[in-house]
Amino acid sequence: MAVDTRQRIEAAASSLLEERSFAEITTRDVAVRAGISEATLFRHITSKTDLFLTVYGHQMDLIMDSCEQREIAYSTKSSTTAAAYVDRILAIYQARAEYYQDNFTNAAEYVLASFDPSSPRKPRTLSQGERMIRLVETVLVEASENGRLRTGGSPRLIAENIHAVELHEIIRTPLREYAVAQMWDRLRPRIEFILESALVEP
Repeated sequence: MAVDTRQRIEAAASSLLEERSFAEITTRDVAVRAGISEATLFRHITSKTDLFLTVYGHQMDLIMDSCEQREIAYSTKSSTTAAAYVDRILAIYQARAEYYQDNFTNAAEYVLASFDPSSPRKPRTLSQGERMIRLVETVLVEASENGRLRTGGSPRLIAENIHAVELHEIIRTPLREYAVAQMWDRLRPRIEFILESALVEP
């Protein structure tokens, strides 16, 4: 019964996150959507912040699962040109950018939690970032094995730099009041620049 209630709470929180920002949702909203009282809600969660970061984290895991599955398919049958490796990595980041753009306020809140030493969700956000870096690093290692990485290029370092650029774009978008809908248009050329400098055709 407790597991079922927790699932209902997380489902309610997830559906509310699709409709509005984290700041606009109250614990009462979650309780009503889950069909329980607020008292019951707080027997299953420690705080509103913890609940929403957990739910958003689940959603981000699903995005990463999808990216990894697509990469498995690509790695077994795709072209080994430098352009093909660029396209594969861009596809990974585009999927994330589109997800972020759907509800950017919540995305930014989630990403910023990884910079807060007191956040109980910091380990999860950091591990998801590491998962992303490893995925891109794997593509770049394959590129290196196929002679497409410049001599001396480090797949790990390149992957870390690309990830840092994504984080920077997420953080600067609200600070500079950039249009959220154009986030991918700003991020794509930054990633392309890194990759095109690192990858070569024979």
